[in-house]
Amino acid sequence: MHNKDAYIRYKIINQLLVDKKYPDIEKIKDAIFNVTCKNVATRTIAKDIQDMRYNSELNFHAPIEYDSSEKGYYYSDSNYSIDELPISEEELEALHFNADFLKNLSVIPVFENSRGTIERLITILKTKQGLSDNQRKNIIDFQKVPRFKGIEHIEFLIDAIKNKKVINITHQSFYNPKPNKYILHPLFLKEDRFRWYLIAYSESHSELRTFGLDRIKDIKTEHLATFFQVPFHPELYFQDTIGVFVADGKVEDILLKFAYEEGQYLKSLPLHESQKIIEETKDFLIIKFKLAPTYELINLILGWGPNVEVIQPQSLRDTIKKKLETAVKKYKR
Repeated sequence: MHNKDAYIRYKIINQLLVDKKYPDIEKIKDAIFNVTCKNVATRTIAKDIQDMRYNSELNFHAPIEYDSSEKGYYYSDSNYSIDELPISEEELEALHFNADFLKNLSVIPVFENSRGTIERLITILKTKQGLSDNQRKNIIDFQKVPRFKGIEHIEFLIDAIKNKKVINITHQSFYNPKPNKYILHPLFLKEDRFRWYLIAYSESHSELRTFGLDRIKDIKTEHLATFFQVPFHPELYFQDTIGVFVADGKVEDILLKFAYEEGQYLKSLPLHESQKIIEETKDFLIIKFKLAPTYELINLILGWGPNVEVIQPQSLRDTIKKKLETAVKKYKR
């Protein structure tokens, strides 16, 4: 029995072959990721091709051949297609919702090339069955991605990271009226709340730094510079922090006391992997986190307003108390 994901992969492979793209395994994997956001193993694709050729249960008997000159697969019968294969409503909806999600990302240049593939597949399938676009919009809606400044740099930075290129940026800090120039060795891109950030080794600071892409005014390659490879593991770098900025301070046990309703939200969608419920009553929850107190964490706590109290550490409690007192003074004027 072949599952829903397999049938969707067959459809994608079929469309590539019908379009005479002569895809190799890697191109097929990329096309599948563009539609489903899932990475598929090479052996899975190889098995899919074999199944499309010979599997009696599928009954495709697809005339798939490999062209050594084009270095890719093709249909030896140019009129062949599996487009008439029935697809279930559940499978069609999976494609529709994946497409809606990816269309949200189409404002980012690096994702624009996937839009045509998605829309072409959806056009082929939605003529057969499933919900109309209007019906689907009345059932589910994804948060729209605003077009922030700086996303035009993403493709340049991906190339710089991949090919280990040193870059020179002009960066306008929110806290400095004059822009600064930095020589950077880019390592990683991270998105947080629809804003993109670059983590790079900064020659000026002699350490890793985070730069918001929306504040980069100019960017170019330092062609004669030698790339300095800094040991960097994203999962370790960000493991003790909330957001994208890593604190200089030490990691601490942070205890927060939440109003019961707010605590339930944290139970259903944990804030951090270190989150642990220490106490729960009908009125409140006390939750422990193992984190470095960062600016982003402080803002998050302030955003919960009267629904949270910092129990420990005392330094964080004092910081929140001072900021709340300052806020109250503004409303007494």
